[in-house]
Amino acid sequence: MRKFVFFFLFCIATAFWLYGCGGARRGGDSLLGGTRRAITTIVVHHTAGVASNDIKQVTAEISRLHRRKFRKMGKSAGLHIAYHYLITPNGKVWKVRDPDDVGHHAGNWRVNKHSVAVCLAGDFSKHRPTKAQVASLDALVRQLQKERRIRNVIPHSHCRATLCCGEYLKREVRKLSWGKHF
Repeated sequence: MRKFVFFFLFCIATAFWLYGCGGARRGGDSLLGGTRRAITTIVVHHTAGVASNDIKQVTAEISRLHRRKFRKMGKSAGLHIAYHYLITPNGKVWKVRDPDDVGHHAGNWRVNKHSVAVCLAGDFSKHRPTKAQVASLDALVRQLQKERRIRNVIPHSHCRATLCCGEYLKREVRKLSWGKHF
C-alpha cells in the first residue's frame, strides 16, 4: 500500500512539474498563446515545392509529404504538418500548428523539443523568396524572439544534412540583423 501511495504522489508531483498548477495559460496578443514549452530556437525551412498564396494547396502538398515521412517513421499523427508557421509568397503568416505542440520538423529530436518551425512556401534552391516573405519572416522572428527571448535562429540544414532552406533564402536572411548564422 505504501508503494502505491508513494507512486501516486510521485505521479501528481511530476504532473505539476511538467504542466504547472494551472495548466498552460492562454490569451493575450502572444503569437505563442502562453506556451509553457521551453523554446530556445527558431528553425527556418522552405517547402521546396509549390510557391502559392493558396494556403489549402500549400498545406495539402506539405501534408502529403509529411504523411509519407511519418509513415516511414512508424508514427501516425492526425496533423501531418510539422511546421508551426507558414509564410506564403504574398507575405501572409499562417499559424498551421500550435506552438505548444512539438513538431517533427528538424530531423533531430533535441532540436524539435525546444524549437518553433517557420516554413516559407517555395523552392529557394531555384529562386529567391519574395520581398514580402522576407519582411514577414523578419517580423515573425523578431516577435518570437521578443516574446520568448530566443537567440538561436538557424536554417534546417544546421540540424541535419539537407539543402533546406535553400541558398537563395539563406542569402536574404544573412542581410537581416538576426541572420548572421545562416
